[in-house]
Amino acid sequence: MQLCTNARLLLDMVAASGQPKLWELTPPEARQKVVELTRMVECEEAIGKIEDRTLPGPAGPLPYRVYTPLAVKDEPSGGVIFFHGGAWVLGNLDTHDCLCRILANESGCRFVSVDYRLAPEHPFPAAVEDACAATAWIAAHAAELAIDPNCLAVAGDLRRRYPGGCCVSKRETFRVKDCTSGTTLPRDGDRCRHSVAPRVRGGILPRRTLNELGGRSLPAVRF
Repeated sequence: MQLCTNARLLLDMVAASGQPKLWELTPPEARQKVVELTRMVECEEAIGKIEDRTLPGPAGPLPYRVYTPLAVKDEPSGGVIFFHGGAWVLGNLDTHDCLCRILANESGCRFVSVDYRLAPEHPFPAAVEDACAATAWIAAHAAELAIDPNCLAVAGDLRRRYPGGCCVSKRETFRVKDCTSGTTLPRDGDRCRHSVAPRVRGGILPRRTLNELGGRSLPAVRF
């Protein structure tokens, strides 16, 4: 499947920039490059409300951000706990801010984007432990976040390699349900993948980048 024109233009600009590849940089340098890249794309997505908070994590407070869709206002809604991708090494709440705004508005669900410890400073399983703790805490405090505890899911933007996916696969903290039909969704996310975001080859993080960065968290990681 071909990328849309705007996405292809952005990737072509990155390729033609002559800048070092992400896997050639130190983790702090690579993180800064990703931040700079996201700033190249202006986000014009309005959102009902954004709240920055922290929750207790295994090694200290974990920052999280709650996105309330425009259509929801103050009434309770379904919720999605979101963990950003980045091969366990890159990304933060800000790099995925625009994506979470769009997904919250399109889904009508509150999105709770959670930050977690990154490798190599915090090797595996630090990110998974953070994700499991955050998932359990948000599920237990869903009502306080104006989220229906029976309509709660875990999501991320790197299939089965983001910490939340490992958390659900390993711990099954709670059942991920289709809030419309009440049926349990496949754990590998195929239903969401097919209906929301078809997979394409290539992208902001090429396979070599994922392998090189992923190996800094866990040598056996290969994408």
